[in-house]
Amino acid sequence: MDYAFTCKVDPERHPIQYRRRRDTSNGTGNLKTSMESCRARNNQCNKPNGIPSTPFSYAMHLAIIVMLCAYHYLPFAGVLHDLIRRHVQLLRPGTSMPNPTTVSRTTRLVYEKQAEKVRTYFQSVDTVHLAIDGWTSPTATSYLGLVVHWYSEGRLWRAVLEMIRMERKHTGEYLAQTTAECFRRYDLTDKLLSVCMDNASNNDTFTRYLPHLIPGFNGPASRVRCAAHVINLVVKARTAFTSHFMSPTRRKRKSVKIKAKSSRKRRRVNKSTNDTIEEHQLLVEEGDPGAGETDSEDEFEVGGQLLPGEATAKNDAKILHDRYVIKDTIESALQYVQTDPSLDITEAMQVAAQSIITKAAKISRMVHEKPELKHKLDQLIDGAFSSLKTARRTLARRVATRWNSDFECLESHRDLRICIEGLIGDPSNNLEHLRLGDYEWLLLNQVVRVLKIFKEVTSVFSQAEVPLVHEVVPIFVSIRRKLEFVRDKKLDFEPIIRIAAHSSLLVLDKYMDLFEDSEVYWIALVMCPNYKLQWLRDNGFTESDIGAVRDLIIRRFNVLYPVDPNASVLRVELAKELDESDDEWDLGVGSKMEINYGLDSIEDYLQTEPVSAMIVGASGGPLKYWESQRGPTDRPRLARFAINYLTAPASSVEAERAFSCGRLTINHLQHQMSSDTFCAKMALRSWYQTPLLNGVEDVAVLLGDGEANYID
Repeated sequence: MDYAFTCKVDPERHPIQYRRRRDTSNGTGNLKTSMESCRARNNQCNKPNGIPSTPFSYAMHLAIIVMLCAYHYLPFAGVLHDLIRRHVQLLRPGTSMPNPTTVSRTTRLVYEKQAEKVRTYFQSVDTVHLAIDGWTSPTATSYLGLVVHWYSEGRLWRAVLEMIRMERKHTGEYLAQTTAECFRRYDLTDKLLSVCMDNASNNDTFTRYLPHLIPGFNGPASRVRCAAHVINLVVKARTAFTSHFMSPTRRKRKSVKIKAKSSRKRRRVNKSTNDTIEEHQLLVEEGDPGAGETDSEDEFEVGGQLLPGEATAKNDAKILHDRYVIKDTIESALQYVQTDPSLDITEAMQVAAQSIITKAAKISRMVHEKPELKHKLDQLIDGAFSSLKTARRTLARRVATRWNSDFECLESHRDLRICIEGLIGDPSNNLEHLRLGDYEWLLLNQVVRVLKIFKEVTSVFSQAEVPLVHEVVPIFVSIRRKLEFVRDKKLDFEPIIRIAAHSSLLVLDKYMDLFEDSEVYWIALVMCPNYKLQWLRDNGFTESDIGAVRDLIIRRFNVLYPVDPNASVLRVELAKELDESDDEWDLGVGSKMEINYGLDSIEDYLQTEPVSAMIVGASGGPLKYWESQRGPTDRPRLARFAINYLTAPASSVEAERAFSCGRLTINHLQHQMSSDTFCAKMALRSWYQTPLLNGVEDVAVLLGDGEANYID
């Protein structure tokens, strides 16, 4: 007697399997393997027996479409595509598809309803941090992105709180007013601890003005400067110093004449007066090897003018700030050169240095723009691949507005030097004018070595969901030491490299001095259990500086968490009785002083030795370590204080990541998408799979069958 096993998934292609009755005790492993292979071939999921499939719900159907468009940047008209409709009909015949207008309207509805739940959720959150950045869309609309960071459920979270359309001049007061209004809508005004932003001057005004609108915010003392932007400035100063590694840019003045408001009669009387016509001169740089290579978002951040005649966009202020910093650095570096005879630079050395990035960028651009050159380079790489010590297959392109592109471009040239020289050596390519000499290759290698310092650090500060603010000061101290080594190591680096390193040090010192204005860096540093105040002593800080940091932390802690009289007490003996002495003036009266500090007090924490870095690492990092101290018998106040500061963002990279998908959500052809719909899509995408919006099931619950049918 035989048993016949027939496939239920694909009986036509899966042959019937037979098993003799007397062989049934031998197991069914082969049968199960065959069954799983068939399911995988037919894309069938392995569902437990007895669990029915989810019943169809139009609300879930609509919720999936809404989140699909928001999360994957799909246009609403995509739901009308014939292939999608046919796929839906294949899965469930007779299912109706919503039109794009319905999807757009539902997206805004979901955003409005979910925003109420987000407001309720944040009531249970102790502290939030804010990262701010501006962005101009391809449709010439300016937005301010507010990204919140918070700690919950044992991990760091971040999400776009709101994308706000900017309608006025981007002054610091206007940015502060807009931010405060948003925080009032979400009832977060008493929870804001720090704000991370770049170094534009209007951000300085923002931090000074915001405490008037949000009294709980501590002003400049709670500002975190974007570490990635500071590093970018240091790199720019390094490469821009007297144009050592780039050809000097030519500057052409363009005048834009704007008529001032005045009477018609006055214009006729004196047409040439400054009261009648104002000239706004704009410097346009030409000759930049990266000009025209606008693959990044920054190409849209600089040119947009919200109001006629007012070039006051947030990013314009940032660019002007960067240029003035570099200019001041160049002047200081020139003075330093005159003090060290070993830094004498000949004109030939300067010309060679100026050609490095210029030539490398031009070769990369030509390879990417000319298919015949790209094909020849590919052939050269294939032919020499076995001898190359890299897996690179092409040259990296330099983009003037993108961080680290200088490093990538030069490193790719270093790695593919043999192939590049072969490409230039072909007379038919007409690239001989871009050939690098031996001294230029020497400088290129040294530039790559130094730029690697910034490449690694930028990668660190670009990490997501990793507490980094306590590492800002240690990392910048490490950068300073490395740059000092480059500047002072006379035998290993060429003079022009050493001068460039010195100019970087000037910018670095400028911003490290500004770090002193913010309490966030120092509180986070000291509240890292393996650092404490000992790190400051080990790294050359004076006792006066250490005492100031200690007083700052104690004062801030006691303001936020007043002393609990019921806390456990630790007796600390500060001085012992004096031993008997032979001194005739010793009257035998001992002095003894005791101060009782609670185990959960900041004073006790600061006077104890740092915890071993191995113990903190085994705990999962400083946040996990403090999470284990939140018990009522441990140090709950200290843990809360430490976690609140350690979770502050070290850079505004998350805000820029939010904008990086902006061009995917709306491009220059999508003029019909309203600002409200765009903001809703951006927020829903960011909220998805966070405590703000756990999953598509939450969206379906918001809609409900009755309401969803009403929408359609």
